[in-house]
Amino acid sequence: MTTGKNHGVNIEGVASSLESGVFAKYKAKYPETPVTLLFVVPMPIFERFEFQPLHRLKRTAKGSTKADHDQQAARIKREVCQAVMGIDLSERLKTIKQFHQQGLKQSA
Repeated sequence: MTTGKNHGVNIEGVASSLESGVFAKYKAKYPETPVTLLFVVPMPIFERFEFQPLHRLKRTAKGSTKADHDQQAARIKREVCQAVMGIDLSERLKTIKQFHQQGLKQSA
């Protein structure tokens, strides 16, 4: 979950996840379906949320080159898609506040 309109996607982190095999069962079952990065954001941000750009960390692995990053970015663009889901937490917040207020009344 993010509360920012611009979050960015770490190339190294996503590439590492793809290479780790963590998605192997999913990719075997759905070979034509990309892995989805789902950004969950509050409703006020949902309407303005945009495709998140890929970025590199300032500190990269030893021996890593720009060509390596470009290759990783190309793989991510092929194998990963982005989606956004807006959630309205205002009703839940009201419930939490009511619960908290009732708790304070009971302890007084």
